[in-house]
Amino acid sequence: MTAITDLAVDVGTSAACQALALPRASYYRDRRKASVPAMVAWRPSPARALRPAEREAVLCLPLLPCG
Repeated sequence: MTAITDLAVDVGTSAACQALALPRASYYRDRRKASVPAMVAWRPSPARALRPAEREAVLCLPLLPCG
């Protein structure tokens, strides 16, 4: 990606990506990942979610054939 960045100064990003056969979206995606770390937002549990004990009970049930 540094080759594209260096070349883009002279000929532009679009031409640099085209010359090196790299999609511009990949170039911009890579730049975004390098510059800003992804932040994970905390989400509260839904009001209708099963409690842990209920969830465990449901997961322990045997699978029954449908129909």
